[in-house]
Amino acid sequence: AINTLNPADVESYDILRDASAAAIYGSRGANGVIIITTKKGKSGRTQVDYAGSVGVSKISNQLDMLSGDEWRDAVDPAALALDKGANTNWPKEISRDALFTSHNIAIGGGTANFNYRGSVGYLEQQGVIVNTGKKMTTARFNANQKGLNDKLNIQYVLSASTTKRDFLPDQRNTSQGVTDGGSALFNLAYNYLPVWPVYNADGSFFQIIDFDVENPLARLKQVYSKRQDNFYQGSVKVDYEFFPGFKLGTFAAMSRYNDVFDYFEPRIPEKNNSPAALKLNANK
Repeated sequence: AINTLNPADVESYDILRDASAAAIYGSRGANGVIIITTKKGKSGRTQVDYAGSVGVSKISNQLDMLSGDEWRDAVDPAALALDKGANTNWPKEISRDALFTSHNIAIGGGTANFNYRGSVGYLEQQGVIVNTGKKMTTARFNANQKGLNDKLNIQYVLSASTTKRDFLPDQRNTSQGVTDGGSALFNLAYNYLPVWPVYNADGSFFQIIDFDVENPLARLKQVYSKRQDNFYQGSVKVDYEFFPGFKLGTFAAMSRYNDVFDYFEPRIPEKNNSPAALKLNANK
C-alpha cells in the first residue's frame, strides 16, 4: 500500500502511460502505471543520513460567527431566555494550531558484491481539530547480493509500518465524505449558541442537547474513534543471467495487513443515552 511507504525512502518515481504501460503490464496498465523506486545501499563506506522537519498547521479562514453580544442584539427578546451570559466562539473552541514533526534516519553501505540500506521513520501530525491526529512509524531494510561471477543477483526487502489515527467522533476511516458521517461535529459547532459556556461552574461540560444541538467540545473529548493500521511485507527476487541478453528470474513476496478500530461513547446524562463501544479487528 502506497500510504505505508515513507517518502524519505523514495528515490524516484516514473509515470507510464498509453502504449508504454500496456506493453509491460497488459490490460492492467490501461489507465497508466506509477513506478516508485526506493532508495538502495551503495558500495563504499557506511553512510548515515538524517532528515527531520517541524511545522505548524492552522485553519486559514474560520467562518465569521456571531459573538455573544452580537447574538443578543440580533435575536427576538423572547429568545434571551436562552442567554447563559457567555461569549463563546465554538469553531475556535474545537480547533487549534497543530504541530507537525517528522524524523527519518537511514544507514547504508556495502561492497561491489553486496550492499544494504536500512531506515526508520517517525511522523506525528496533530489535527487542526482538538483530539485528532496521526502517528506513523516505518521501518525498511533492503539488500542486494551478487554471486557466480555477477550472473546471480538476489534482492531482499523487508518493510513494516504502523499508523495510528485519532478520528473525529462518528468517523471510522479517512475516506468518509460529508454524507458518510464524521462531519456532524461542525454542525454542532455552528449551531451551538455563543451565549452558552463551555463548562459549568463545577468544571463539568455545559450541556443542552437537542436535534443538531450538543456541546461540540464535550463530544470531542468524551467520544473517541481510533484506528490502527499495521502492515508488514517481505520479498525476495532472484535473477540469473545465462548469457548476455538472456536472464531468468523469480519473485516471491508475503504481506500481512492488520486493521484495528475502536469506538467508545460514554453515557451522557443530559442525552439519556446508553454507553456504546465497538471494536473491529480485520486481517488480510
